[in-house]
Amino acid sequence: MRSRRITSTTRSLILGAMGVTSGLIMLIVLVVSVRGTASVARENADRAVPAEAALRETLSAGATGQESLLALLQTQDPVARAAALTAAQLAGLAQNTAWAAYLPHALNRPGEPALQQAYETASARSVKLAATLLGTAASDPAFATRLADERRESTNMVTALVSLETTIYDPIIRSHAATIVSGINDARNAEYLACGVLAGTLTIVGLWLLRGSRRDERRMHADATAMNAAARFANLDTTLQRALDMERTEEAAYDIVEQALTIVAPGVPSELLLADSSHAHFRQIFSTDPGADASCRVAAPEECPATMTSQTQIFENSSHLDTCPYLRGKEDAVWATCVPISVAGRATGVLHMQRPVSKPVADATRSWELVGRKAGERIGMLRAFARSETQAETDPLTGLLNRRSLEERTRDLTDVGLPFVIAYGDLDRFKLLNDVHGHDTGDRALRLFARVLRDGVRPNDIPARYGGEEFVTVLPDCTLDNAIAVIDRIRSQLRAALVNNTLPPFTASFGVAASAPGASFAQTLDAADQALLRAKRTGRDRVVVNGAEALDDEQVVAPGPQQ
Repeated sequence: MRSRRITSTTRSLILGAMGVTSGLIMLIVLVVSVRGTASVARENADRAVPAEAALRETLSAGATGQESLLALLQTQDPVARAAALTAAQLAGLAQNTAWAAYLPHALNRPGEPALQQAYETASARSVKLAATLLGTAASDPAFATRLADERRESTNMVTALVSLETTIYDPIIRSHAATIVSGINDARNAEYLACGVLAGTLTIVGLWLLRGSRRDERRMHADATAMNAAARFANLDTTLQRALDMERTEEAAYDIVEQALTIVAPGVPSELLLADSSHAHFRQIFSTDPGADASCRVAAPEECPATMTSQTQIFENSSHLDTCPYLRGKEDAVWATCVPISVAGRATGVLHMQRPVSKPVADATRSWELVGRKAGERIGMLRAFARSETQAETDPLTGLLNRRSLEERTRDLTDVGLPFVIAYGDLDRFKLLNDVHGHDTGDRALRLFARVLRDGVRPNDIPARYGGEEFVTVLPDCTLDNAIAVIDRIRSQLRAALVNNTLPPFTASFGVAASAPGASFAQTLDAADQALLRAKRTGRDRVVVNGAEALDDEQVVAPGPQQ
């Protein structure tokens, strides 16, 4: 008995020693395996991730500031200008704060200081140009150039920030994540080996260790799953942002959003609804499964629960009492998720995902919200860019092309050698109209004439306000006879438009000249200007055609009735 007890005790001691030894071996292997990932994880958490987050905040604040600056430049209302100025200042402060938060966490990897310098230089120039723009009148010829310079510097800022994020921090974070996952996998493999050795020599200890190992495995698997999900989310964030940044039109951005939805939840019918220009009706931009009965019946933003609350709405079953009104009455119960789309701070659209309750999918709400947020940001930025480009090309009073845009369009005609006719128009006695009836009446007269001019020319003709009360129309591939017919039609339509209008009657004179082979736009314009002067000298309210041979070969077209 004693011998057996000793043997049993010894065996117990041996088993205990083996368990402790195995545990120590496991601990050592785990420490060695995880030690290599600790510094990587620490650098990722303490430096790389905060730096990338600060860069995104800087980029977001910069975009907000750019939108506020554009809004400030587009309005003359004092209250709206004050609000836009405040928003621009707050966005600038937020941008500087985010940049200051990034700098302490910067890893200073190769190429990073140069990108930091590029951003700071572009930022300083952008601020200076913005201040100059605020002091420049929209009618000033330098306004468009300065606006273009400020937009270029803003683009340089965005380029530097995106480069910092995509070329410096995204690769680092992905590399760190891979290293951490590899370390965890190594530790797991070491545990399996230790458990196998222990199970082969000691069943009881092996079973205990195996049970613990399985618990650890489940925990690590859950952690790895969560980490993989986070990595997939981060990858979606990065790739979606990069893809949207490369698109320059809303239609192309819509295609990217559609592709992203099919990646997030394959097989789930999804659609994008956006409000029209009046914000009174929804229109379907796309559907990932047009043949499926998954389209939302909501007609307007103010009727959609998601856009009304600016919050994601999740409806688990269309048969529930608190389901969306537009899901009720479905023959087969469905679930739906609706993510609002905010463009320039206003909920103007919704991502709608719908599927039968009998076909559930893994929760993808966070990814859908990411797609919705990125889509709204990019659409808003593209619309802001489109508005600024339109404003840079057109005259703000009449909506016609401005002088610079006209010269650029005509340069394209001369480059390909296409003949054209220039009609140089001028409102008769416009200064007297302004002096007697006031500048507001003068502006209304200019707008009326611009509308008549735009409606009266051919589809391919190029009408523009050249300055003051002077208007230049370029008629490509047109004979002098056809050009005279067009101008006579415009003069007749002007007389008709004044009949039922409260404006005092006024007329317009035109000088017409055809381009000669080898002649520049400036030379043809000067010939039309000379013909216009002759029209003024010979009584106004008429068309004078300047021949191609010489200024003496002028033909006076009979004037219309005097007004």
